Amino acid sequence: MNAEKHRQEQRLYRVRHPERVQASQKRFREMHPGRIEALNRQWREAHPDRANENRQKWFAAHPGYRESLSRSQMEKQRKKEWWSTQAGRDCKARINHRRRGLPTMILKLNQPFTGSHLHHVEENIGVYIPLSLHQSIAHNLRTGKGMIAINEAVSNWLYSGASKK
Repeated sequence: MNAEKHRQEQRLYRVRHPERVQASQKRFREMHPGRIEALNRQWREAHPDRANENRQKWFAAHPGYRESLSRSQMEKQRKKEWWSTQAGRDCKARINHRRRGLPTMILKLNQPFTGSHLHHVEENIGVYIPLSLHQSIAHNLRTGKGMIAINEAVSNWLYSGASKK
């Protein structure tokens, strides 16, 4: 069979069986999304005028799309800004505590300072101490390992007046 005859048969098949061709193309697109995206990008680069024309037609046919896109982007920005506020940081800390299985704080004995880290003296009591002190003694609130030693070091640090500086 020569190439020209084969092409004619393929065209005829596509005309007679459009649903099968469409299903086959859909399977191919699902199996090769990266390849499809690369081919689309090549076409857009090769035909910038037609790509721009098609884009304008699509936006004209879908008038509310740009507004909804802008609204969702603005909402995303608002959420991002909220997480950087003090309330957002506190909320994130509570989420992290719950995720790690630690209790959320009920009583904090002092205020955070530069280079500080929150140490749980007991389940619902915390104190901000220097990171170097917090890392100096291995401890685990859940198992109780090292808690007596670290709590003694913390109380010595608190009562020595170093926390007032």
